[in-house]
Amino acid sequence: MTLVSHVSTRSVDREDRIAFWEEYNRRALVGLTCSSYSPDGLLAAQTNHRLGGLRLAGISGNEHVIERTPRACRELPKDSVFVSLLTAGQAVFFHEGGCLTLRAGDAVLYDTRGPYLFGFPSAMRKLLVDIPRETFAERCVPGDLRTPLLFERGATGLKTPGTPGTRGVPGAPGAPGVPGVPRVPGAPKALAPPGASPTLAAPMALAALESVLTRWTTGHTDAHPTHIDAHPIHTDAHPIRTGDDPAPTADDPAATEATVLDLIRTLIAPRTGDDRTPTAGPATAPARLALAHHYIDRHLTDPRLALDRVAEALGVSTRHLGRLFAPSGTTPARHILDRRLTQAYDQLTDPAGRGRTVAEIAHHWGFASQAHFTRVFRARYGRTPGETRPHPRAGDPGVRGI
Repeated sequence: MTLVSHVSTRSVDREDRIAFWEEYNRRALVGLTCSSYSPDGLLAAQTNHRLGGLRLAGISGNEHVIERTPRACRELPKDSVFVSLLTAGQAVFFHEGGCLTLRAGDAVLYDTRGPYLFGFPSAMRKLLVDIPRETFAERCVPGDLRTPLLFERGATGLKTPGTPGTRGVPGAPGAPGVPGVPRVPGAPKALAPPGASPTLAAPMALAALESVLTRWTTGHTDAHPTHIDAHPIHTDAHPIRTGDDPAPTADDPAATEATVLDLIRTLIAPRTGDDRTPTAGPATAPARLALAHHYIDRHLTDPRLALDRVAEALGVSTRHLGRLFAPSGTTPARHILDRRLTQAYDQLTDPAGRGRTVAEIAHHWGFASQAHFTRVFRARYGRTPGETRPHPRAGDPGVRGI
């Protein structure tokens, strides 16, 4: 059982929600104070999971602020490094050295021994990884984390307060363009494994981390999602289903923990100067496999998707790419085919997809011809795509032939 706890403030009296939330976080995560800026009071939910030696938390809420004050750091010590990955909404992160702003898809890595303030001006959702300091030093980067690190989904590498391109709050200490506040010397280096595009690798690693965390937290909970707001949060998440992803890490805590830590190390090593950057060796194979899965899922509809393109994106040879997939009993080509067939099957069996022909669905998911699609589909599912579709009912609009 990996689910540790799940709570929501909805069932708590409005005047007691702040105290309830602070006490729960003190016991489950970290000591902090909270303030609500919504006329509805604090509406928040949190689910905590155990993943080997790590803790994962899925947190959602309306507009609010949390703060770990210097007093809380002294009286409620916590010796961890947190990775907070914002999946919906916006956030402002204040710390002793300045201010960072986050958009959906961004992440910030920070030391819980120092004070910080996290502000959310609208409905939000985030995933948090709690890494014990000893584990972080051993598996990610040795030594202390001197300043929080911001990872931007749409940028190469990451930013620290005062570096060019950092999204900061004008006028905040350490924000770019503030007179009298020096910038950190030297631009941050983008992550780029040998042969990989520097504009692709870091965002890929961040997106792959989100995918791994989401798959674990949604696949290992008995609790139903909690809606914290009358207006659901909409994101630009890719619509491809990943619930049946055959990745070897999907149900293996040790393998998933290794993947998470390797992906985090992949992101931060270039900026911290750690020479243990990811290589093609077995120590980082889980991270590279997660990157491969993510790249493939994001390009399933591209008929040009092939082994050489995936290998080039990861900065490895096609032979090494094959070795990454071997422990899961498949090949990169077979994995691509299986993922395309899974998505096509979902669309064929979805009543909302009745308006598209079998040929259109086959073309959308990258199959060269309807004949080839029908052949491999029958081999996989034991029936043709046409036989798989639900029978239309009389009067159903928009039904077209195959």
